[in-house]
Amino acid sequence: MISLIIEITYYSVLFLLALKSVFDFKKYGFAGLKFLNVYIIVTACLEIYSYVLLNIDRSISTGILYNFYCLFSVVFFYFFYRKIFEKLRKRILDIIFTASLFIYFGFTKFYKTDFDITIGVLISFFYIVISLLWFYQKIMLFDENKITSDPVFWISTAILMWSCFFVFRSVPMFLFNKIDPEFLKLIRVNQNIINIIMYALLYVGMKKYENKIYLNPNHE
Repeated sequence: MISLIIEITYYSVLFLLALKSVFDFKKYGFAGLKFLNVYIIVTACLEIYSYVLLNIDRSISTGILYNFYCLFSVVFFYFFYRKIFEKLRKRILDIIFTASLFIYFGFTKFYKTDFDITIGVLISFFYIVISLLWFYQKIMLFDENKITSDPVFWISTAILMWSCFFVFRSVPMFLFNKIDPEFLKLIRVNQNIINIIMYALLYVGMKKYENKIYLNPNHE
């Protein structure tokens, strides 16, 4: 019962956040929120579509959708952070991004029906590295404003937290499905809790962007 409530809460939060993102496009435009709304909408469409599909037919595999979604996420956050990073961090980001694409296309089965665990590990480490790079840059560069006033703080915290847990979830996923399905269910419930927290943090980041736009209409 509790797991069902958490599951419904997660999809409700994601749906409402996607709805807000749609309205934000009309209000602030594409560049204003650093196109974070695109990520939210794509994620919501995929998650809700997969959820409905699996509830109709449990035998259907949506793994291939998530294989390509992970590629989309890597590309998205590469451009997201590249606009923020200073020169040295941009070079590091370029190397990490190129290596990630090389691994994705050369060493994963992204074209298969099932989700590739290697892709799950790849996107997790990509998120961890780029978020830590941002925190390092933020600490090294003098800024009189509080770090919590920066929208990217909340976004980086969200993806860092999510990726650390997702490594734990994705690596033993198929093993536990065979030897301990009950424990796998518990991991899925915890993943939904992490997802809820993640999107709550992204919401805070979006609100911080709105405050910047309100104070400076020309801000991009």
